[in-house]
Amino acid sequence: MMQAHGGSASKRMTIEKAAGTDGGRNAFPIGRILAIGIALFVAIFAGVIAFMLLSDRMILRSPVLVLSRPRVTFALGESSYRERADGPWRRVTIGSAIGEGCEVKTGPGALLDLHLHDGTTVRIMQNTHAKLLRHVIKELHVEVSGGSLYGRFKKIFTEHQMRISTPTSTVAVRGTEIGVEVARIAPPAVPKEKPARRGRASRAAVPAPVPVETVVSTTVYGLSGVVEVVNPLFPDRPVLLGNRNMVRVVASAPPSDPERMSENDIIRVQTIINALHDEEVLLITNRIYFETDSAAILANSHPELDRVVALMNKRRAKVRIEGHTDITGSASINLPLSRRRADSIRQYLIAKGIDPKMLMIAGYGSGKPIADNRTPEGRAQNRHVEFIVIE
Repeated sequence: MMQAHGGSASKRMTIEKAAGTDGGRNAFPIGRILAIGIALFVAIFAGVIAFMLLSDRMILRSPVLVLSRPRVTFALGESSYRERADGPWRRVTIGSAIGEGCEVKTGPGALLDLHLHDGTTVRIMQNTHAKLLRHVIKELHVEVSGGSLYGRFKKIFTEHQMRISTPTSTVAVRGTEIGVEVARIAPPAVPKEKPARRGRASRAAVPAPVPVETVVSTTVYGLSGVVEVVNPLFPDRPVLLGNRNMVRVVASAPPSDPERMSENDIIRVQTIINALHDEEVLLITNRIYFETDSAAILANSHPELDRVVALMNKRRAKVRIEGHTDITGSASINLPLSRRRADSIRQYLIAKGIDPKMLMIAGYGSGKPIADNRTPEGRAQNRHVEFIVIE
């Protein structure tokens, strides 16, 4: 009996050792490893949160605010950027991340849209040099040393400060639609008479040009909201710029008195801001044609639509097809027509093998013109389709 009992105990210990438990004394520390893993995860997560709070990229309030990284959503022509002053210039592409301290420059005929955060997107026009000096959740500071920048700005919260600096002004933005243009104007040289030489008959003085310094001027257009414009050399003489007003600032004087924007300037600035893209653009085209007052696609549109198919197969992203019309006809006709045309395009793409789940549609009618509807060329540009990446 005793031998049988001892044999059973010995057998039980052998089984326990084989199982790695050794009766619980040398148990495999799965629970301990799990606890350490959880602790490490919590520590790393807390460290990330602390870094974002200290670096002013996150605010713990209701709702939680997290700053997104600025990125290019649309680009046309040759543009480049660099991450630091001594860094190499790289070509801008849609999706390029433009971080704090980055410089951007655009060439002739080029432009790009830069999405800074929700509700704030700017368009950098041709021949412009701009720098993102500061981009944190409490402050946005963009410097434009030359060229033009237009934007739609939204404050993240009350204490959020937004500024645009130029060589002659600082524009404090309070949540509005504005345009800033920096021009360098060289006045004509003033002739200077050369004195006649001694010992010779007097001749008509030969004028010689007198070098004149280039005048730098900033023009600020306040399309909506209120902005404060000040020349840093005259900090005690700011000007408040209200809806549809403009002001000019040169280096040697405070801002001029606000003037009413002309109708042409209102239309020009508004169409630029209408064309801003908060989301990445796959393609914008006015080479998709329809029958008059119809959503039926014409055959000469097929090459462009097949190009869209190739782009979607390459990108493999969910896309919203947006239809736009010119101002001809009433809004009650153009709005549903633009949506039906977008749906016709969707059906064509599905027939070419694109997953229906990857295609959304929207129609804006004539509500978002990107050019002047008063000219035939402008109306042709406004009859376009945009393919916007939404995922």
